[in-house]
Amino acid sequence: MSSIFLVYIAATAHELFSDINRMLSPSLLLPVIGVFIVLLAGVGYVGIARQSSTLISIYTQLLVFIFALEIAAGLGVLSYRDEIRSMASNKMKKAIYEYPNDPFTANLVDYLRCCGVNNYWDWDNVLVEKNYTKCQGGNTILPESCCRKINSTMEVNKRGCLTAVNFMLHKSSLFLALGIMTVSTIQILGTYFSYSLATSLRKFKLQQVKNHFNIGNENVARQTERNEKSNHY
Repeated sequence: MSSIFLVYIAATAHELFSDINRMLSPSLLLPVIGVFIVLLAGVGYVGIARQSSTLISIYTQLLVFIFALEIAAGLGVLSYRDEIRSMASNKMKKAIYEYPNDPFTANLVDYLRCCGVNNYWDWDNVLVEKNYTKCQGGNTILPESCCRKINSTMEVNKRGCLTAVNFMLHKSSLFLALGIMTVSTIQILGTYFSYSLATSLRKFKLQQVKNHFNIGNENVARQTERNEKSNHY
């Protein structure tokens, strides 16, 4: 259940942020973890079907390990926010220089309706063809996304793309946070129940061994009693 939901979150996040994929190169870690948990769930299913406490214990331990990795990844993102922001800025600057020769990047930049990474000065000495400019940016040639129409006049859009992307991420962060919290809760419950199941199976098998041993002792005792009676007669 949690693995399917995790893959669903990953697919939704990919749909939301696919337009900025070339700029930020978002990690595929989330769907990879989701697929891995699907396979891991198969191990748990086989363990339950075969009543194997060993497989269920392995499943529980790996689930705890994955949960720990998710927590570590979350803490890492919080700890390296400035580094991540710097990396995103560098990716965007690289995308700006790809604008003239890469139609995908050009469409992406125009779609975001932003100008440069931080402001329109980031386009300085990037574009050389005059037909790009639809608004005045000093001596800087600007793309279509840097122009906005205000009162029938084309003016420079001063919002940087880094701000635009941060705004998109902020709008979607609540959904992603709720999804991750839901997945984490399901994983915790799954870990608890799998641990309880493994413990119950061990107790059940131990009781079976004890019963088998007791039955064997009883059979031996009866056989001994019969032999004693036979010898007596």
